[in-house]
Amino acid sequence: MSTENVYPMPAGPESDQIRTEVVDVSPRLAAEWLTLNRRNRRARGLLVSKYAADMAAGQWRMAGEPIKFDVTGNLLDGQHRLSAVALSGVTVAMLVVRGLPPESQAVMDSGSARTAGDQLGMLGYARNPQTLAAAARLVLLWNRGYLFKSTKAQIVTNSDILAFVDANPDLTDAVEVGMRVHRRVRSGPGATCAAVFLTTRSAPAESGQFWASVRDDATFASGSPIQAMLNRFGEARRAGAAVTPAQSFSAQIRTWNAWREGRSLQRTQMLREGKVIRFEYVA
Repeated sequence: MSTENVYPMPAGPESDQIRTEVVDVSPRLAAEWLTLNRRNRRARGLLVSKYAADMAAGQWRMAGEPIKFDVTGNLLDGQHRLSAVALSGVTVAMLVVRGLPPESQAVMDSGSARTAGDQLGMLGYARNPQTLAAAARLVLLWNRGYLFKSTKAQIVTNSDILAFVDANPDLTDAVEVGMRVHRRVRSGPGATCAAVFLTTRSAPAESGQFWASVRDDATFASGSPIQAMLNRFGEARRAGAAVTPAQSFSAQIRTWNAWREGRSLQRTQMLREGKVIRFEYVA
């Protein structure tokens, strides 16, 4: 597939024509074009992996942002997308622009990339779209076994998040509950909303009781897992210690597990040997 339109450049030093076309970029062609990447920033491996995952899953969409070459044939923009094509082994249709002035590279990629939350907002998820995206990401990391691994292994793309939210409408209900609870926990909202989602999926009635107790109860029996969790988050807040979303998510699920199984808990741990403490199941 190749459709070409030609637009004349204004008269001047770069009087060559700017040419645009849509090209089916194969892994082999992508590798060839990457050899023309002579003056660009270093590629970010995690971003390439995310793009490649979308391409391999058939979730990549052409959004109109072109691969760009200057008048001498140098690649100005698109190295991450081309690297992803080469990595994925998939042929992808891409808009290509040739004949740009070399100095135009200085103003490329100066905008702010849209987050998954931004995209959810544009799709009509008007209430807490950023939190919805954050919760979906944590649940996907848990589902895929990435939650307790290194950051480089945590490949969840915006397309993954959008597809998950669309396939799991009850996540929006969990966000409504979590937004009413997270301040009592002193947790970021995404982690609490993700925990609400998983506990509700496991045991809806008991989950409602648990989170109502977290939100409303002022006193707890000795050994209460909820009190242990609230105490630990309070200690972290008073000490000014940062609690990552993964740490918070794990602590809340482990608290739920202990509460549902009737186990006493005197203290909720956040880290063990510098790593987020695992939970193997949701009771």
